[in-house]
Amino acid sequence: MAYDGESIKRVFSLVSENPIPTTPTLDILSNTLDKCCSDNLIKVYADATTDEFKNDKSTIVKSFSSATTSVTMTLQEYVNGAWTDLVVLATNSLGTFYALGFLPNTVGYTLDWYEVNDYNGVGAYRIKFEAVSFAGTYTTYSDQYCLSLYNPISVNGTVKLEWYLNGTFADATNDERIIDYGTSNLYQQIRLEGIFGKPTSEKAEEFIRYQNGKEVFLKSEQTPEYTLMLKPQTPTILQLLQYQVFQQDSILVTDYNRNNHYSWIQKDVKVTGGFAPEWDWNSLKASVELKLTNANNNFKRRL
Repeated sequence: MAYDGESIKRVFSLVSENPIPTTPTLDILSNTLDKCCSDNLIKVYADATTDEFKNDKSTIVKSFSSATTSVTMTLQEYVNGAWTDLVVLATNSLGTFYALGFLPNTVGYTLDWYEVNDYNGVGAYRIKFEAVSFAGTYTTYSDQYCLSLYNPISVNGTVKLEWYLNGTFADATNDERIIDYGTSNLYQQIRLEGIFGKPTSEKAEEFIRYQNGKEVFLKSEQTPEYTLMLKPQTPTILQLLQYQVFQQDSILVTDYNRNNHYSWIQKDVKVTGGFAPEWDWNSLKASVELKLTNANNNFKRRL
C-alpha cells in the first residue's frame, strides 16, 4: 500500500567541544593586593634600526573549537581610555601571519615590534580575535603589550628569552588538553626583569688504577651551571615559564644588565633544576630562580 505525505529531514553537526567556550567565575571579593595598572602589560621595545637585539617580537597563538570556520585578528591600541581597532592582521605587514589551520583550529601572529613602531609608534597594544562558527561569534584577546623605544637605560635589568615550539605541551588552562605544535618550529620570545649568569661547574674525572697504585688519566668532564634570577612576575608569565620555557631543550638567553660579570648574547642553555617560585600570600606576583646548563656541552677532555 502506498502512502502520500511529507518527510522532514534535519542535519546536525556533531562537534567535540562548545564552539563558544564559557569561563566559570567565583563570587569572591576583588583582589586588593599589590596590583597596579601596568601589571598586565608585557614590556616590549623597538628601535629605528633593524638590529635584532634592539627590537623585540611577540608570537600570539589562539586555538578555537573545531566548529570554527573563520577567525579575524585585529591589532588594537589603547587610546583615550579605550581599546580601539587599528588594523586587521591578515598579511605579513607587521610581522608573520599564521592563518587558521596552520595548526589544527589555530591562528597566530608574530608581531615584529619594529614594524609596529614604524607603522604607528609607541603605545599599548593587544590583538582581538573574533571567531565565527555556526553558534555565532566568539571574541577573545591576547595579552597586553607596552611598546617603548629602545635605549640602554630602559632595558638595563632585563633578560630576553628566545625559543621554538615543537611537540606537545600541557594546556595551562585545561588539565585534560594537550597542545600539539607538531614540527611548526614556532618562534617565541619574551623580555623579563631579571639577570642571567653566575656560572659555576661540577667536575667528574675517570682514571685507570694499576696494581702498583699508579693512576692514569682517561677523561674529565665539567657540567656548567647558570642561574636565571627573575624579579616578581605575574601569574600569566609564571605559567608561560612553567608550561613552555621549563620544558625546552634549548633556550637562547641574552642579558641586558650593565653590571653583569660577563656578556651573554643568545647563550644556548636548557633548564636542569626545579620550578619553585617564591609564593607570597600578600602579593599576586612571585619571583623565581631557574638553574640551567649548556644545551651543547663541550667541557670535556680525554686522552
